[in-house]
Amino acid sequence: MLQLIYKYLIINKKVSIPTIGVFDIRRTAAAFDFSNQVFVAPSFQVGFTESADVADEKLYSFIAKEQQIDEAKAADLVSHFTRQVKQQLDDDQRADLNGLGVLSINVSGELHCETVTLRKDYFPYAQTGAAAHRDVQAVKIAEDMKEPNTQLLAIEHEDAEPDANSNWWIFAVVLAVVAVAAIVFYYYQNGSFR
Repeated sequence: MLQLIYKYLIINKKVSIPTIGVFDIRRTAAAFDFSNQVFVAPSFQVGFTESADVADEKLYSFIAKEQQIDEAKAADLVSHFTRQVKQQLDDDQRADLNGLGVLSINVSGELHCETVTLRKDYFPYAQTGAAAHRDVQAVKIAEDMKEPNTQLLAIEHEDAEPDANSNWWIFAVVLAVVAVAAIVFYYYQNGSFR
């Protein structure tokens, strides 16, 4: 049953389990880790909100379709699943819902869920290059001093290389002159463009 609930959560981004609560998928934005000089990919985490709401009817129809049973039987399966989770919480004070997190009862008697991050290993960290390190360092120095920085200017001049493609327009002009000369020669030889 847990696999079907997990599949429904992934497809619909939210699942309401009666007498337990609502699980949803929350996105954590990408970030830059300055200390390790890496870009951290965005990640998705399962969130939990305790609620005694009735399950979504779509959950019952989804389970019925997946198991090829009627919706009443699917509702009974979900009800049985919630009773098992509640029993496990009563016995052990925690219930491991593989893929969703670990439910536990805190001191005040409320449900708490230690949620999990969804498959972060698909997106490895992106290392920054040496030039990015140098630029970040130069910007930090300039921000710290709040005045004209000779170190920053030295780094900029050090990185400035003459651009080999800066004279591209000369080649374009020569090519245009050769093209016009070829047209004039053709016209001169044939007397017309026919």
